[in-house]
Amino acid sequence: MVEYTAFNPEQLYNEVRARAEAEGAYGEEAWDDLVEQVLEEKKPFGELHDDEDWDLLREELQNRWDEFKDQIRPGV
Repeated sequence: MVEYTAFNPEQLYNEVRARAEAEGAYGEEAWDDLVEQVLEEKKPFGELHDDEDWDLLREELQNRWDEFKDQIRPGV
């Protein structure tokens, strides 16, 4: 498990989720794009030391698409 020194994955998920809801981004591709956007905005301010950490964080957030989908469309 990667230790995130600057950004809490749960906080980042909540930020991506809020932005997806605000922008009506309800598809998996749109979710992945928002993950990329949020991370790129945060990257200059981060304390992560290498791109591998960012790749793992991006993958973790993108893998939460199903969780988001279930929250916006329960039972679908």
